[in-house]
Amino acid sequence: RASLERVRSALDGLGLWEDGHLRAYLLFSRQSGGYSLLDAGTPAPDPATRRDDIVRLLRALAEPAPETVFRAIHTPPGDALGNALEQLRCPVPVTQREMTCAL
Repeated sequence: RASLERVRSALDGLGLWEDGHLRAYLLFSRQSGGYSLLDAGTPAPDPATRRDDIVRLLRALAEPAPETVFRAIHTPPGDALGNALEQLRCPVPVTQREMTCAL
């Protein structure tokens, strides 16, 4: 949340609405050649529906320019945004491990 507060003036959002209710959202900022994806969410009851809701938003965002580049950092396993990017076959150029070690 603190990171989002610092960059909020550069943020844009996209929502998926159904029957007057926000079904899913995508929070992003415009970058050279594409978008930096900062957050996405949906209260859908199962992982497949959450993924599919976010896929719909990503496709809508990229529709004007199919060659759009998406950048997402720190999408944990099982995250709806990460699953949506995987569904769209977005390549993962860098991965990161976080480890702890008790000394």
